[in-house]
Amino acid sequence: MEGRRDDCGSIANCAVAVRIRGGRRRGEPRTTRTGHRRCCRARGGPDGHSGDVSIRVQHRTGHRPTPRRPVGGPLGDAVGAIARRAGIAVLYGCAELDGSAVYNTVRLVDPNGISLASHRKTHLFGEVDRQAVAPGSATAPVIGLGGWSLGLLICYEVEFPEMVRDLAVRGAEVICVPTANMPEYDAVQTVLLPARALENTVFVVYANYCGREGDLAYGGLSEAIDPDGSIRARAGRDPELLIVDVERRVLDDSRERFTYLADRRPDSLS
Repeated sequence: MEGRRDDCGSIANCAVAVRIRGGRRRGEPRTTRTGHRRCCRARGGPDGHSGDVSIRVQHRTGHRPTPRRPVGGPLGDAVGAIARRAGIAVLYGCAELDGSAVYNTVRLVDPNGISLASHRKTHLFGEVDRQAVAPGSATAPVIGLGGWSLGLLICYEVEFPEMVRDLAVRGAEVICVPTANMPEYDAVQTVLLPARALENTVFVVYANYCGREGDLAYGGLSEAIDPDGSIRARAGRDPELLIVDVERRVLDDSRERFTYLADRRPDSLS
């Protein structure tokens, strides 16, 4: 997908702010998204200017969506250059054109600007999604970065317990979720995500769209959640940048107290 100049400018500005305010070490990721409403009018659509999340979270108001293009190309090159200049990893989402199909895709580039992984959204939200994008078919990836194992999901996918559990079983320690959730679904942030984090003893970093785009309002409340289900940081309804550290000590302590992963018996499940 080819981003507009102001898309990449927003990413670059946030990357610099994260670097300066967070004193970031190389290898720590942040997330952003480009392109949104032309592919989907409601939650779960190809994620646009929503929350830029850094792991040690920003959401922004939406802008006019960019055209759908193959992933890579000008946008991939531009984001890679931003990551390289700032010395941080960047997780970004877009509407990916592959042949005649459009996918809601998230990609991760490392601090050298090299693409590490991508994921196409597999679980679509209602007819709004299904009429606009094709479902991906590949398993969500787990990627090593900066001494952490990151799992990638997109929006609605995190609301399925099986998807988060699968990532945790495969070693994910931090689940990164770019999203476009609306205020009527605030229970996702306030109820569901803390449960996902606790039952899988993982950090959950959730970057949500905020503001209005046409007749749709997006709810913000981007957040970072600890593996014990407690809220480490949560933004409000307006654009905001959160700097949040994920700590190995917190993960280890949570997994010592809450032993769901160690005690599970998949052989007893039908």
